[in-house]
Amino acid sequence: MYKSYLIFAVIYYTFFTFLLGLFEWIEWSDEIQGLNEWQPGTVLLTFTYWNFVLQYIFYVIEILSLYQVVSVTMETKEIFLNIIFSPSVSILVYWILVYSLEWGFLMPWYIDISIHGINILMLIGMVLFKYPCIAQLNTIQNIVFPFLVPVIYAIVTSIYTYITMKLIYPSNIMSFQTIDDNPPYGWVSILFLCVAIPLPQFIFYFICKAVSTQRGTRNLRNI
Repeated sequence: MYKSYLIFAVIYYTFFTFLLGLFEWIEWSDEIQGLNEWQPGTVLLTFTYWNFVLQYIFYVIEILSLYQVVSVTMETKEIFLNIIFSPSVSILVYWILVYSLEWGFLMPWYIDISIHGINILMLIGMVLFKYPCIAQLNTIQNIVFPFLVPVIYAIVTSIYTYITMKLIYPSNIMSFQTIDDNPPYGWVSILFLCVAIPLPQFIFYFICKAVSTQRGTRNLRNI
């Protein structure tokens, strides 16, 4: 059953990873373009895409490890999950931004749900049912791990925005200066880093601890 799930996951991520990449080369339909002023062409620079690819890498590593193509230790998997989990779950904030900043539909609904919802639920399921390891490693490491990807992303995209003076998102959330008459909302990114990243790590620390304790109790009963 687990092997079948992993095969499905890899196919799923392969499909949407390359489909999103195609958005760099094709034009949106008139229907989608008419719903908002966002000009696609920066899909690969979105936080969603970065995390989607990292999730993809995890599933590929997991299936290769399961089929003994490569040897990956449990600790390595758990470290990688602690790096990608909170940033990935934080993407659920996207649905709040869509409403509060009036972004409208940025892409076809089936893609939107797949990369901003279904994939996150899949990752949460992986953690709860297979690797309940969030924040279960060294405490200092788990303070640092969740911020590795977001901080690198913030540096890269801030530099890109400053040099090109182009928006990555419909709203100017990666800058503190006006770009093409779009007022700066850089505070949104700061708030995201301060709240949306540590919150999932904090919540799932207790969830994973409870799951691990329950499994340990079951194992003792089976002895």
